[in-house]
Amino acid sequence: MFHSLPSCMEDLFQAWGRAGRDGLPAKCYLYFSFGDRVFHVRNIFDQHNFDSQRQTSSLLRFQRVLDFVMSKECRRKKLITYFNPEEAGLALCDDCDICKDSVANTPLTNDYTPQITRIIEFLQVVERPITIKYLAQVASGKMNKKIRENRDEHSSIFAVFKCTVNACELFLRHAVTKDILREVPPAHGVNNNCSYLQLKLGSQYLQYVSGQTKLMYRSL
Repeated sequence: MFHSLPSCMEDLFQAWGRAGRDGLPAKCYLYFSFGDRVFHVRNIFDQHNFDSQRQTSSLLRFQRVLDFVMSKECRRKKLITYFNPEEAGLALCDDCDICKDSVANTPLTNDYTPQITRIIEFLQVVERPITIKYLAQVASGKMNKKIRENRDEHSSIFAVFKCTVNACELFLRHAVTKDILREVPPAHGVNNNCSYLQLKLGSQYLQYVSGQTKLMYRSL
């Protein structure tokens, strides 16, 4: 049982693997909050502050954990595919929380490439720090004092999604797991002890802007 997010899929697999070593049926649980990611991301940047390559590698490994916990695919298939991509076509387990939930096991059939492209273009020109929660508010068309102060109700991404703020935030977190967007700590010297992460573009955003890759997601 995990009471918070592990730092990588290897840690998750090793811990859960212990449950089945006696050959008997076992249940594995993972409890988490999206707030957990702040600790992990800040820890990655602190540990590898002077090694950008290891920093990026560790961050991508942690994003795979986020992808796993947010995924609507069979848990067993997701785990096995991570360690052996050649097994991506194996049958579903029919026993995990996703396989047992017909609502959760919804295929990603909607193309949101145009929307994520507009969000990428917005982040390319904005000069102030943007958090994922604020971006979700703007993109879902929510009006509040901060959005008015920044005049973001006039931006190209305002109300680009017709959904709730929470649904929009989950979509943006999906984009983070694909490394289209990336959450990072604030720059050193700028309120460095704060408990939030700000958005920047990830390593894969050009694949979506150029149309080489489509961003598929369930209906919002």
